[in-house]
Formats: sequence, structure tokens, C-alpha cells
Amino acid sequence: MAPRKMYPCISLKQIMVVSSLLAAISLLFAAVPSARAYGPEQWQIGFSFNCNSPVSFCAGFAFWGWCAFGGSGTTGDCQFTIYNLKGSIGPAYGPTNFAVDYTGWVVGKGSVLIPTQPTLPAFFATGPGSLTVRGPGAPVLGLSSGVPTAFTCNPTPGATPVPLSPGLFFLCDTGLPAVAGHYTYSMIPLFPFLPTQPGINYNVQVTQTSS
Repeated sequence: MAPRKMYPCISLKQIMVVSSLLAAISLLFAAVPSARAYGPEQWQIGFSFNCNSPVSFCAGFAFWGWCAFGGSGTTGDCQFTIYNLKGSIGPAYGPTNFAVDYTGWVVGKGSVLIPTQPTLPAFFATGPGSLTVRGPGAPVLGLSSGVPTAFTCNPTPGATPVPLSPGLFFLCDTGLPAVAGHYTYSMIPLFPFLPTQPGINYNVQVTQTSS
């Protein structure tokens, strides 16, 4: 008679953990269609920047988030967080979330956020958009926290989103490359007068999902 196979004993706790993980995965995939409610995405971009000591110019400044552009230039949305804890670049404020909806975008060149590569194609918003800011940075920017604010973009380098502050130019001139790939601070330095060094980290991942 063949020897009996021994199977590991699975506890009720292990079963509950696995069930919870499966439920979480199901919820994650169920949420995907709502994230794509603006139409099929053609570009997905993740980005992060942080500046810490010993770099005094921008110490305590950071941002991170993602953008998606689709509809062949007719839809787009971004979610990102910014903080300027030490007031190195403008007034100081804690982590503040930005939710942006676009109705149009184009690919152009000369982004002021890509100063060392003026010929590198980048995303520029065009036409009406909507911005909702939540957090301590809202009043610093002259906005009400949690209240959607309409703006209009002219797709030119450094354009101000009308009628918002010129400091929010990055809503129109995103500085995000429109060429698939991975970018670092050494490739697209936001502050070209600051060389690559410990304490400055910038990463952008651009993925083209469809043409």
C-alpha cells in the first residue's frame, strides 16, 4: 500500500487571513473601472520628488502622485500631494492633496519644468479643467479646502491657469515627459543650478498603454 501523503494543517486564522486578502484584491479590481471613467487611458505616469538636508535651497519640499491621459487628447486626471514643510520654496505648509480633472491635453515642447531638455515632448493641458485642493496648503494658495475650482489652460510653457495663481502653472505645463521611459533628476533636473547629490531624488515613470 502506497504511503499516505501528509498535508499541512491550515488553521482557521490562516483561512481568515487568505479570505481577507482575496476580498481586498477583489475590491481593488472592482475599483479599476471607476478610475477609468474618463475614458481609455493612453498614458499612465507616476512621479515623486523629495529634497532633504543638507540641500538648504529646497529642504523639506516634496511631491508625489500620478497622472493619466487618454481620449486622444480629450480626457485626463491627476492626483498628487505636495508639502513645503520648511518654507524653502514659498510659504510653508504641510501635506496637501491636489485632484485635477482635464478636458483637453496636447503634447508640446519647451516645458519650463524640463529646462535642460527643451526638445523633450511633454504634456500640456488645454481648455477648461477643475482643481480640488484638500489640506493646509489650500488657503496658502488662495483656495478653499475641498471646494472644486474651475480653471482654463493655454498649452504654452509656464502658462498660468486662469484665474488661479501663477504659482500653479504646473497644472497647465505639467513637466511630465510624453515619451515612455524612466526619468531621474540627473536626466530632467527641476533645479538645474543644483547638481545631482544626496538629498535630492526625482523619479518619473511614463508608460504608454495604447497609441
